[in-house]
Amino acid sequence: HQSAILDSLQALHLGQRPAEAFAASEPYVAAARAAADSTFLRALLMLQGASDAAFGRGRPAEPRLREALALAQAARDTVTALRSLRWLSVAVQLQARDDEARALYGQLHALAATAGDSLHVAWALVGEGYHAYLRDDAQSSAALYARAARIFARRHDVHGEQWARNGHALALRRMGRFREAAAAFRLSAELSARASEPMNEAMAWNYLGELELYLGDPAFAVACFERS
Repeated sequence: HQSAILDSLQALHLGQRPAEAFAASEPYVAAARAAADSTFLRALLMLQGASDAAFGRGRPAEPRLREALALAQAARDTVTALRSLRWLSVAVQLQARDDEARALYGQLHALAATAGDSLHVAWALVGEGYHAYLRDDAQSSAALYARAARIFARRHDVHGEQWARNGHALALRRMGRFREAAAAFRLSAELSARASEPMNEAMAWNYLGELELYLGDPAFAVACFERS
């Protein structure tokens, strides 16, 4: 019964219906607290926090994810700990606490590597790549994003790969490697379309249009902007 509830909430999250997911989960959170069911509670809190963080609401996400992480660590539940730590890193980053977010991505990387969880290693690399980009270390950023993209590709995780390819393209652009950046933006757009991620697809076409406008084919740039 609990697995079915969690699956339905995850489906609402993936369907980009976070308000519905939150409203549906709240009665179960209250019931899990009343029953002292920490297993169900930490899974619910992780999903609530992940949904908030994924849709840009870092402040309400943070306490839920911290509680989920603490419960998971106490129960030695590595799977939930990794998921909570990933989204906690995002929630903290959304609040512009860059140094703290960078440290959390480092913790995620270490825990995922110890657990042999390559997908969460890749998400940690995405976070580390972003922080290298913030520090104007485009070369390190490109390398970290490229490593993440290769892992996602091997695991056939299109959602993760399109994020990594987009970050890789931005780092290449900052390095002045414009043709490579254009190819990476195009790949990111194609992957985003396959993953049904219209916002990320729009961003990738827009970035590609900017490159083509100033450095390549202005007519093609118009087509990119129109698609975006």
